[in-house]
Amino acid sequence: MARFGALLLLALAGCSSGQDATDCDTGECAAPDDAGLLQVSQSARSVLLQGAFAPPEARNASGASMLAAGARGADGFASTAKSPLCRDVGARAWLTQNGLDFLDDYLLPTLLAQFVGKEFPKVSNTSMGFEINITELTLHSLDLEPKDIQLSFMSGRGIRMELHEFSLRLTLHYKVRGDSWWNNLLWTGGIADVTLSKDSAVSAVMGLSVNAQGHLEVSLTDTKIDLVVKDLKIRNSILGGLIEALQSFLVPLLNRMIEDKLTKWPNESLNPILADLSFRLPIPLGDAEKYGINADFSVCEVTTGRNFMAVDVYGEILSTTNPYTIYPEYPLPIPELPPLGWQDSMFALTITKWTVNSGLWLFQQLGLLSFEFTAQDLKKLNMNLPIGFDTKALGAIAPGLAKKYSEVMDVSVGISPLQAPRVLFSNNEGITVEAPQKLSFKVADDANSKPAFELKVPLAASALTAVVPKNGTDRLMVDVEMIKFTPIEVLGTTVGDVQLKLLSFILDALEKKGILPMANKALAPGIPIIGAKGIQLVGLQLQVSEFLSVMSSIDWDLMRTLREVFGSSDAFVQRVMKQIAKSMME
Repeated sequence: MARFGALLLLALAGCSSGQDATDCDTGECAAPDDAGLLQVSQSARSVLLQGAFAPPEARNASGASMLAAGARGADGFASTAKSPLCRDVGARAWLTQNGLDFLDDYLLPTLLAQFVGKEFPKVSNTSMGFEINITELTLHSLDLEPKDIQLSFMSGRGIRMELHEFSLRLTLHYKVRGDSWWNNLLWTGGIADVTLSKDSAVSAVMGLSVNAQGHLEVSLTDTKIDLVVKDLKIRNSILGGLIEALQSFLVPLLNRMIEDKLTKWPNESLNPILADLSFRLPIPLGDAEKYGINADFSVCEVTTGRNFMAVDVYGEILSTTNPYTIYPEYPLPIPELPPLGWQDSMFALTITKWTVNSGLWLFQQLGLLSFEFTAQDLKKLNMNLPIGFDTKALGAIAPGLAKKYSEVMDVSVGISPLQAPRVLFSNNEGITVEAPQKLSFKVADDANSKPAFELKVPLAASALTAVVPKNGTDRLMVDVEMIKFTPIEVLGTTVGDVQLKLLSFILDALEKKGILPMANKALAPGIPIIGAKGIQLVGLQLQVSEFLSVMSSIDWDLMRTLREVFGSSDAFVQRVMKQIAKSMME
């Protein structure tokens, strides 16, 4: 039964378009010249090095520096002049103000709380002729409430971050030694105990962009540090009293130094980590693993409006073993506006049918949508078919078959796509799959299979989808509205006439009384929306129009995420503190 379900679904993902069936006999379907579709031969694929039709490593280097911010309308949405890198994208994600509020209400306070009580790595630096060593730097307390953190969008720039009315206490051991001829005898050291008052504030604008290599980059601008020292105690130092007396002079210098370090920190520490991140998600589906098939969600552009941040991603299904892929059509333009009701969710995602179809086209080219079923395989499916798969039973459809083979022999069936598969989205019909198939009937004569006849079946199906709460879990509900097998055409025969009327009658009955109710029964429980690594989607909504849009908020168990990604929250803290210490030493 499971195999039949896989057969049905994969067969439905077979093909579409209007080309002649004979063009597909070799497995490489070419569109007619007047169809306006992209035609690329195997030997010519290497010329496609611009836009969405190049492999990621080639297209990432093909004009990312040409990204243009573009003009912005009064509604705050981007009207962007796309570069070749981002002209054709498969998906766009929007971060909403609700998403930012979640970050400053829960995520950032929880993350920062992990640093309390932790000791930073040793920091060594040379500044203004002095070698400075700081050890045992420990954050003892942090008074920071969610209301003290404010994140907001800045149109055309990024996200403005503000921390105000917070206080903290830290201690550190320091040693200062002159490293020049005029001060090499000067050295001192001690223990500093610093408490900041609630008048302290930090602000900056975080920008996101994509560099010429296609890597996501973070920048910090308009950085402002205003740390107000409430109490400063210096112990074990002959200069302690002098430092305490000069704090009104030294603290502003310290603020400017931190501002400078903080501005440089993304390039020195964060962006190298982002450059190593992969936004390709493996698709563990049967033979797909052998071909290294991935969903590529690499970022190609980031745009910020008054109340959103939009991230364009490729949304392409690709193979690491076959980086050049033939696409029968170009991607659709992605909508500039988020889906209706997006403000009520934390994020929204819109994908074009091209994203789904690129995967089907790739599967077709790799031969993953072609199947061969013997008579024994079909019997094991136990579908209660109205006809058997041997020369006598199929003689009702092809009378010449029974005449040609006097002995009853098994017949196998091969299923393969005739044309490029196609998925369509619409308001009324939901999600539709058009997938014309070729059915090849072969007689198992001794050790060889002899062709009997071939049919063209215009396979198509449509389904409506919705997300509903069920048994305490949000579930994706799918209702298959239609499965179509007719009208059938004969592509070729070695056994004479094929009775298409009888076959059409059988297939129509099979659709209405067998496959359609069987499919809906299997789908009736719904597909649970399962979270991963501590992140669970909540309030998920689907909208099907010309595009497929998803809107959702999230329930995030941050501590579980840190455990599953880094091993523990302490491991995460240590990694971040090492990066901070490294940037302070440069």
